[in-house]
Amino acid sequence: MEQKTQERPKTQSPELAGGAGFTFEGGVGGFYLVALLGEAYAPGMEGRTVSRVALQQRNFGEPLDDVIVDFRGAAGEEARLSLQAKSALVITAAPSNNDFRDIMRDSWLTYKKTDFRKNFDCYGAAVGSINQEKARNLRRLCEFARESDTAAHFELRFADGGHASNEQKAIREDLIAVLTDVKGEKPSDEELREFLAHFVLVEFDFMHAGATHTADAMTRLRECLASDEVSKAPALWAKLCQMARDSAGKAGVYDRARLSRECASIGRMRGVSSLRGDLEKITSLTRAWIEDIQNDVGGTHLARKALSALLDKTTLERRFVQIVGLPGSGKSVFLRQRVEEDLGRGNVLFLKSDRLEGKSWSSFATANGLSGAPLATLLGEIAATGSDTLYIDGIDRVEKDHRLIVLDVLRTIIRTPALSNLKVVVTLRDSGIEPLRNWLSEVLSALTIGTVEVEALDKEEAELLAKEKPALRPLLFGPAQVSEIVRRPFFAKVLHQSYASDGGPPFEPKSEIDLIDNWWERGGYSASGQEAINRQRAIIDLASVRARQLSQPIPLARLTAETRTQIEGLVEDGILQHVRKGHTVRFSHDIFFEWSFFHVLVESGSEWPNEIRACGEPPAVARVVELLSQWEYREDKNWTLTLHKLAASKMRSQWTRAWLLGPPGLPSFTTIEDEFENAAFAGEFELLRKALVWFQAERTVPNANILASQLPSDQRVRAADLLAWPSDLSTWRRFIEFLLERADTIPVALYPHIVALFEVWQNVFAAFKNTVSSALLKQCADWLREIDAREDQFERAIQFERDKPFEDQSRWQELEEMGDFRQSLCRLILHSAVSVPELAEEYLQHILAADDVREEKYKEIIAFAPKLATTHPQLLVDLTLKHLQEELPDDRVARERQELEESARIRDAARAKPASERTPLEQRIVRHSGPHFHHSHQFSYHDWDTLCIDRGAQMYWPPSPLREPFHSLFKTAPEQALRLFTTLCNHAVAAWRQLHRHDYQRQATPIPLELQFPWGKQRFWGGDREYFWHRGTWAPDALASGFLALEDWCFSELERGRPVDDVIRQIVQGNESIGILGMAASLILHTDLVSETAFPIVLAQSLWHVDLSRMVQDGSGEQTSLMGFKAGDEAHVAEIKKAGERSSRRKTLLWLVPAYVFSREFGERTKQAALAFKDNLAFQYEEQKGNAKAAEYFLKQANENAEIALREHYKVEKSAQHEGMVEITHVGPSVSKPENVEKAERANRSLQQSGLWSWASKCFDKGQIEDPATVPPALSRAKEFDSATLFSADGEPEDVAMHRGAVAGTAAVVLNFREGRSDEDLRWARDVLLRAFEAPEMRDQFSLPQSIIPWHPAIYVARGLAADLRHGTAGRDTRTQLLALLTNPLEAVSLAALVEISSLWEVDAKLVWAGLQLAFDLCRIGPFSRDTPRGPSDAMHSPERRQAALASATECYESGTGWPALPLPPPAWVKREPPASTVEDEDKGDVEAPDVDFDVDDVEDPKESWGEPSTHWYSQYAAKVLALVPFGKLLSGEARDETLTFVTSVFAWTNEKNSPPWLKKGKRDLESTRIYEWTHQLGSTLGEIAGYLPVAEVKARILEPMFKLEGDTCWALLTPFASSYICRYIYDASKMPDDAIEVVSLCLDRMLQSPTFKRNSYYAGEFRGFDEPRLAEILMFISIERASGAARYVNGDWSEIGTILPLIDRYVRAGGWSVNIMSHFLMLCERAKDAYPAEIFADQVLAIIEDNTQPLKGWNGTFIPARIAALVQYLADRETMPPALGQKLLRVLDLLVDMGDRRSAALQLSETFREIKISD
Repeated sequence: MEQKTQERPKTQSPELAGGAGFTFEGGVGGFYLVALLGEAYAPGMEGRTVSRVALQQRNFGEPLDDVIVDFRGAAGEEARLSLQAKSALVITAAPSNNDFRDIMRDSWLTYKKTDFRKNFDCYGAAVGSINQEKARNLRRLCEFARESDTAAHFELRFADGGHASNEQKAIREDLIAVLTDVKGEKPSDEELREFLAHFVLVEFDFMHAGATHTADAMTRLRECLASDEVSKAPALWAKLCQMARDSAGKAGVYDRARLSRECASIGRMRGVSSLRGDLEKITSLTRAWIEDIQNDVGGTHLARKALSALLDKTTLERRFVQIVGLPGSGKSVFLRQRVEEDLGRGNVLFLKSDRLEGKSWSSFATANGLSGAPLATLLGEIAATGSDTLYIDGIDRVEKDHRLIVLDVLRTIIRTPALSNLKVVVTLRDSGIEPLRNWLSEVLSALTIGTVEVEALDKEEAELLAKEKPALRPLLFGPAQVSEIVRRPFFAKVLHQSYASDGGPPFEPKSEIDLIDNWWERGGYSASGQEAINRQRAIIDLASVRARQLSQPIPLARLTAETRTQIEGLVEDGILQHVRKGHTVRFSHDIFFEWSFFHVLVESGSEWPNEIRACGEPPAVARVVELLSQWEYREDKNWTLTLHKLAASKMRSQWTRAWLLGPPGLPSFTTIEDEFENAAFAGEFELLRKALVWFQAERTVPNANILASQLPSDQRVRAADLLAWPSDLSTWRRFIEFLLERADTIPVALYPHIVALFEVWQNVFAAFKNTVSSALLKQCADWLREIDAREDQFERAIQFERDKPFEDQSRWQELEEMGDFRQSLCRLILHSAVSVPELAEEYLQHILAADDVREEKYKEIIAFAPKLATTHPQLLVDLTLKHLQEELPDDRVARERQELEESARIRDAARAKPASERTPLEQRIVRHSGPHFHHSHQFSYHDWDTLCIDRGAQMYWPPSPLREPFHSLFKTAPEQALRLFTTLCNHAVAAWRQLHRHDYQRQATPIPLELQFPWGKQRFWGGDREYFWHRGTWAPDALASGFLALEDWCFSELERGRPVDDVIRQIVQGNESIGILGMAASLILHTDLVSETAFPIVLAQSLWHVDLSRMVQDGSGEQTSLMGFKAGDEAHVAEIKKAGERSSRRKTLLWLVPAYVFSREFGERTKQAALAFKDNLAFQYEEQKGNAKAAEYFLKQANENAEIALREHYKVEKSAQHEGMVEITHVGPSVSKPENVEKAERANRSLQQSGLWSWASKCFDKGQIEDPATVPPALSRAKEFDSATLFSADGEPEDVAMHRGAVAGTAAVVLNFREGRSDEDLRWARDVLLRAFEAPEMRDQFSLPQSIIPWHPAIYVARGLAADLRHGTAGRDTRTQLLALLTNPLEAVSLAALVEISSLWEVDAKLVWAGLQLAFDLCRIGPFSRDTPRGPSDAMHSPERRQAALASATECYESGTGWPALPLPPPAWVKREPPASTVEDEDKGDVEAPDVDFDVDDVEDPKESWGEPSTHWYSQYAAKVLALVPFGKLLSGEARDETLTFVTSVFAWTNEKNSPPWLKKGKRDLESTRIYEWTHQLGSTLGEIAGYLPVAEVKARILEPMFKLEGDTCWALLTPFASSYICRYIYDASKMPDDAIEVVSLCLDRMLQSPTFKRNSYYAGEFRGFDEPRLAEILMFISIERASGAARYVNGDWSEIGTILPLIDRYVRAGGWSVNIMSHFLMLCERAKDAYPAEIFADQVLAIIEDNTQPLKGWNGTFIPARIAALVQYLADRETMPPALGQKLLRVLDLLVDMGDRRSAALQLSETFREIKISD
């Protein structure tokens, strides 16, 4: 059959095109991959090398798709070769020659692509077998075309006398014929010439023995492989061909980096020629730099195999691995070992912190003689030719100027997909990753972090060293005190040097200071006598010079002549290294400097602090002071005296810290503890307190497991700090044992600090039993028992001795934060439940024994549910049940009746006593007792929602399968999980049943659903709503989470192969909730189960309708199920989404019925069940049985259900589409009933009308018609739906509201967006809206004035009328009609009309004013007749009242002049005469009793009685009206004075209402008087108005009256005022008003007068209520996180922060001591950190934390110190730090460490701060 070749081929699947049979194509692709690997030339393109290869790219716009090869020339110019690969090709235009015609077609399409580069790109065919004569002639044609510069010249070659042969002419004609078919017309001469000029024919020989191109590929690959890998060329060729075939199926694309990476498994590459010089240079640098690291112990090299294996494992799992360890543990030596191993395999990039030059990679490359090759290319080449790991030694010591070098490399790694296999291994001090967090934040966020800790030599490693160095054996395997030191490789090296030079008795160091002494005695190596003394003097000289310029090499010129004579000897002994020979040297290891400086301090004697001062007190020498402390402590040389001198000095606290914490680091500390105890315990135990705080701050490292987790970066870092590990377990063990032995003598006030240490220890050992953990946990349990006993005593006193104050005689009274301390104890015990389960069990039993499980205790226990579900699942369930299950309604009613009777008895007894004999409690009872009436408990909707499972609502909202303890219990203890779940279900069902008895509004008698299962009959309670529980809907929140967790568990059981019947039986048996049947139905539908277990559920007709509704809801989208989730809930959202994707969500039980109908096993039973439907109607309540209509409905439903389950109502036919299959169709008689057909048609119309309304609504929401093409069909459909009776009283009864809204909405769209609309369309629209305007209001008993009905037609009438006014086409009555809509009883319509009226100021200002008069007039609600009770659905005004208000407004508009005053609220309060004495009296007259809760003693004049006027101000509606007033227009026009008068009046009224003047001052802040919506809107309005007034007037009119208000009454206005003002005039204003800051400053002044800011007040530092906390955020400029459309600040641009800094400064200095204010301040600084002045920040923080006269309120246990430290780090790294700033920031860190902040302790030793000097 002839094929139409001009048609472009259809898109095809790469998988289809890339099958395994395409071996020739694989060879072609492989050959070009070979060229890519070697950056070599390749056939088809001259003068350029291959840079990229892509395969099967048709779906990406490439017609010739087999192989797409990109080339690059020497100058960087690019070209592309597109090839189709054919193993055989015939050159002929025959219609059947599809291969040739396809190639020409696709070549033509390639030539015509818009991005085809003429004279550069080429296309054609890669062929194996071809007629050589025709191939030569085709190539000759192409050469002719390339050599001819014009079409005319080209055509001359084929004219008579031209030199083209007949064969060439014939091929030309064939080509023209094919191209004519492709193009549809003959190509022009120029097109033909250009086409041929770019065509190439490439021949490859792969298909027979001795194939030339295979041999060529092998030769090329040998050039690519390293010299010792050339034998792998055949394997690599096979790999490349396979890659080409595999990638074709995936539309693969390769650049050289990716290709090199994927070839690395075959063999190492040699590296491309262009980069070989760079590779050799890098390897040379690596070899030179690792030589700096001494890696032997007297010539013995330790291969740390276990460590190496751990690093291998870690790098498999993590891409960024930090090697950490104590000083001398051999971190750098181990790194050198790894680098050397990798060097044996090829090239390695190794960076050393002290060898970096330049400020970026490019400058580093230039300085080290590297070319300017792209870094990504170079890194990829290094990985291909050697190691895929980048090594960095001392990354935490990289100086600020050199950091960009490292950053450039690391950023390239994380941003280049082709480098995704590269790993990074770094060494750093034992302070951990802290110093890197700012400048490497992007890297640490992008890469997973692993940790390898280099510890002392293990037994195997120690044995190897002992064999090589026998003299060390007694020490390596000696007492723990000795081996602990000697097994650190650096110390072993020093010891060996000592032994090698001294044949005396072995030296046994028990601590590092022993080593120092020994090293010192020998002059650093092996000297003795005078030589040793000379070397010692030189060492002291060197250390003194170095200490004064820590980051610089030591200039020889600054050394004494005697010292210079010792330099070479010290270099030979490995103590020094030359930096620039003859000029500078450096210590070869930090430890050598520390040991040397140690003796500088020793030589200074008791004046050593002066030496520290002379050096500038840099943090870098803190470890030296600690070593000196240990030395003096051991030698008993005035350690305590020095401690007190340091504590009393003005030096930095770091020196006291180092001195105080030194002794526990001694291995011998346990034998010489007394002096430490005496010093620390002296006086008020202040030094012990400091030791406890400092120890946990300085002696910890971030938790490596958390750093390696997948938490977001910021959370990961904070959690790693919070759950830190001990940095040195031996020291920690000694210190904890010291504390435990003396726990009884330590003040209780210090126990929280001790427990903080316990927590750090348990962060490592919680799951491992050990003696220290057992002891500390036992101590915690003892303390907890004491505290709980005290608490029980307190509760008994409160319960039984109310009149007596509780006298706490226990020692715990001195502990202020008792609750926090108790929680810490509980956390420790529960955290250790795995290793010490008995203590956790004791605690849980104690909680269960109490009468009630309090919320806070439940939360602290549930936090450990993942552990407890494994260790104590039964207790966890018991505790959860006790907490979640509330009293059932029956019990509640009985208890309340009994309590009422008891209260009456006590009251009567108190009244019977003479007043003088009554106790204070009895006096209160009598005073507050009034008339009491017995009434039954009033149950509310809340009771129906919670069903006596109300506790923990916040914990379980929104419901999720991950909520605890359900999630963990179902994972580890499913039997207990089901016990918990089933018990809760049955409890909720019991509550549901009992509520039907007690709630008089919903009294009924539920009927259970009875089903017969194989295991017996069960009854299930609940209706349609309760069936939805299994979807987490309408169930109490905790139970909803249980259902979702159950669902996850059920499906996981199915996934592991468990029979579905077993799962259903396990979850259903014993459960009385109908919701469990929904869960069972999900499993049935998921597996299409037909079984005995499923039969009763599938054939339960009462479930069919509700399950169909469930499917509809499931199909409506996931948004409903995701409501309530927020940022940070991603895991929960993912689980909800996963559940939503299950197939059962898109099925319903009805669909499974046919499977039972046609089942051989169940067919007859299904029929009998269906026939019985009419005898077992699906009544849900007994009362329905006596209701004729209900019985008729259920009977009809039963008959229709029976049709579905009867076989005779199905038609079975052979399938026309699928041979051998049948189609089953339900043809029940009810389907074709006229009423059902009409119902379906009506539903379809309703859907169309809803869509039409949605379109109209969207047009108004967007303010435009986004697609004009939608208007004609929408207009046509609206006219179709329109009818003469649509808006009449006898209109369609069903869905008429949406119907009317759709038509009216379309009409309003026509009038508002009238461009292109015909006059006829406009007339139709006005007619529709007129009829809608005249239509009677549709209301029923469920209609409320506040109902939200967005499709109400009157809303669109308002929009249409306003449109005519704006376009000047309004009718005579348009304005009156628009005002009339404002009187609509439905607020949504009234407010919509006001919106439109307010927008017409420029059109008709008087109309706007009249509208406002009418709106505010309607805010006044007159008294209601007591003879006609008003229901919730009644309108706020009678028709007469609305008509009178409209007439008044209309008259004002039509005949009024000027701007009449706007209606005001009635008086706030009116005096009543005489005072009412009874409740009945208060209901008489025109004055009502005030709805105010106040004490009689608070009234200013007890003789007066005040009440509220009978006319009310409808404040909720008034607030909405006020929000729509166009104040900007009013205040800029003629109505300014009248507007201000109105605002001033309502402001005064509001203040009087909220702060009754008849109450005494100080008592007027009564929450019950406040009219919230109005007050807040008024405050916002005043904020807007303030921008139109001079600041003096703002103060007089607004702020001064507002500021006089008390407490929350003031905040209720000031908060919205400040928010509105700041948003409008600071955030959004293109130019900030000159007086804006002054206005905000006045607001701040008022806030600072709050008791919150008075440090000695009861509520110091605490914000209360709703408004004050918001005001605190607003005035710190953090209330809005992000608003991209703003002009400043909240749009992320903080460059103008200087404008608000005076406010911030005053604010934070006044309240920064409060955790709330400081948290807000830090949030501001975090958002503005790129612009916030560092020095100002330092001054502000110091002003707060340097004041140690009063505590920092609420800071304890928060992240505040860590956040300050993070900002310190960021600001220090942000820019070059002047010395003064560095000193301030270091002072901040000192103070934060004094608070126990771990991050600050680590930062002090970072490269940024370790060399900061206090004085020059």
